[in-house]
Amino acid sequence: MTPEINRSNPLVRLIAILLLILVIGFVIVRVFTLPIEIRQQTYSDTAAEVNTATINISAPIEALVVNALSPVSSNLFEASVESINEIDYQVSGREAKSVRLAEIGEVSIPWQATIFSGFNANQLNWTLNLNQYVPIDLQVSSGTGAAFLNLADVNLSHLDIRSGTGALNLVLPALESAYPVVINAGTGAVEIALEPQITLNLTINAGTGDTTINLPPNAEVQLTATIGTGAIELPSGLQRTGGDPITGIWQTANFANVAQPITIAFTGGTGRLTVR
Repeated sequence: MTPEINRSNPLVRLIAILLLILVIGFVIVRVFTLPIEIRQQTYSDTAAEVNTATINISAPIEALVVNALSPVSSNLFEASVESINEIDYQVSGREAKSVRLAEIGEVSIPWQATIFSGFNANQLNWTLNLNQYVPIDLQVSSGTGAAFLNLADVNLSHLDIRSGTGALNLVLPALESAYPVVINAGTGAVEIALEPQITLNLTINAGTGDTTINLPPNAEVQLTATIGTGAIELPSGLQRTGGDPITGIWQTANFANVAQPITIAFTGGTGRLTVR
């Protein structure tokens, strides 16, 4: 015989009241949780009469993918953007063109939207395709979203990247002369691939994420590295030639004899540096 529940028991009544409050709270939050509106927009601008360009991109939470346009494209850039806030889009100049594409204001996603509507910031994507011929000073700021920049066919004059918690994957082009690349990384991992015959000046200020640099075959390299509490792993061809207990200098055997070598300046935090 099944025992009856004593509904007059204070503990039973308390549990029933708490369950009722939870149900009512769930219904109220669910009803008043507004759906997240995703804005989808496309942008482009012509490369006609453009000799140089500066392009500034800021994607605080979105995943960012950057590639080169088709070699027959007449545009300077083409972009497809998904965002929560409005986009600050500015274009100025003619022969020296300046482009800015950034989400306006602080981007925040209510916890109710994540729990009750299943919204995930990883759903938001930015894609940017760049002209292959116009020299471009590219400035990128990424946040929590991952960033993949395949710039192997882009004519970079300068590259500046500020990354946050999202991972950064970068492919750098081989051009006729050296160009500067500056990366300020946060907690996300950074992986960089260098194209064959490349010559550049690479500066990396790392945070807590690991950094991996993939060298091309037969590269002549000089690495100056200040390692924090992280470790360092180098190929056998990079031999230490100087420095002090805090900062070391490593270089390949023929570095001093080549006209267009690779120079890397690395300042680390707690993450590991791997060069291979």
